[in-house]
Amino acid sequence: MMESSYKIVFEALETGSGIAKAIKDMAEGLDISIVIINPCGKIITECYRMPYQSEAKIHDQEGSSWCQMVEDYYEMELSGEECDKDAEVVENTAFGLRIMRPIVIKEILEGFCITYHHEHEEMEDASVQNRLICRAMAIGFGWKNQVYHLDGPSAKQVVGRLLLGKRENIDLLPKISERTYQMFAPEPFSMAVIKGLDGVCIRHLRGKVNERFPEALIYAEQKELVILFVSVNDQKLKEIGRYIDKFLKGQEYGCALSGIFDGKEHIKIKRKMLERVIGIGERIDASKKIYTEYEYYIELICSYAFDEIGSQGYCYRELKNLEREDKEKGTEFYRTLKQYLMSGNNVNLAAKEMYIHRNTMVYRLSKIHEMLGLEINDPDIARRLLLSMVLEEFASDGNLYNLL
Repeated sequence: MMESSYKIVFEALETGSGIAKAIKDMAEGLDISIVIINPCGKIITECYRMPYQSEAKIHDQEGSSWCQMVEDYYEMELSGEECDKDAEVVENTAFGLRIMRPIVIKEILEGFCITYHHEHEEMEDASVQNRLICRAMAIGFGWKNQVYHLDGPSAKQVVGRLLLGKRENIDLLPKISERTYQMFAPEPFSMAVIKGLDGVCIRHLRGKVNERFPEALIYAEQKELVILFVSVNDQKLKEIGRYIDKFLKGQEYGCALSGIFDGKEHIKIKRKMLERVIGIGERIDASKKIYTEYEYYIELICSYAFDEIGSQGYCYRELKNLEREDKEKGTEFYRTLKQYLMSGNNVNLAAKEMYIHRNTMVYRLSKIHEMLGLEINDPDIARRLLLSMVLEEFASDGNLYNLL
């Protein structure tokens, strides 16, 4: 089997009639169907043999049927599994066995070889044939200096992975031109991160988002779904928030949503920030499902400060007086002060947030002023007090800190 396959494949290549003719000769000689695609699923050349000549070709139109195989390959690479020139993705179809393997030239991914095999063929023999064709294509591409650039709608998948994935070393991925970025990732952006998902939930949510926001870039990684919304304005951001809130109702997982921002170089950092926002938000109010970057911005910034300086903020000793009073007498002075500061020193808004009467809020603030001996309405003091309170909460809540 090995010897005959080797002869068919390399004799077809040696004719020098071009990649398309070589693939046709290989397909006929091996009696299999062969499709060569670029790194994001666009067909380079193809030759279908029976029983794939009609049904399979229609099914494979635009590469839609193998998109999941390409994604599985990238996920395999991302997970740290062995993913070299011999790595393969196998799928059983209604027509038989389908195998996909990367075509790699000088450690750069240039495309994939997909072969279809009859049901009676052995997996080992099918794998050998696919491997031989991949090696032949690598040689043929090299001879012809045939390097494929990412173009067309199919490039969206790879652009999303490059922008949203955590992996820093992307040598095995094709290079993306600035034109391609501009095509699929027009600024400004907004990003959503949804954590704690299983495979079924990821596929369901991915489908829902694609229906409503087909231009969005979506990437799944480590039980997270990362969504980059493009060409965002204030109205669209509100629409995104309403839509996410709607499909998260009754679910157990949480979501962080960013504001509007520019610059693709900020995308990976924004993802890390939103992951922190979810951890912070779930500790502060686990009943919520959407935690916005804006709403938890102070806690977010303080979490990074805590990494460096711990809880050594301003007015630390004076705040201990409030905590001691609350513990001894069952008052809520500490919480009242924080809510007042978080509300921009607005008495009415703070009272509303705490569900207390305005007069009660005024009384509590008067007592707080006496205990602290500080002018809490002084902008500089108010800012320092709030930062100190948030940093102290990070220190006292070890579980919150561990989530970060």
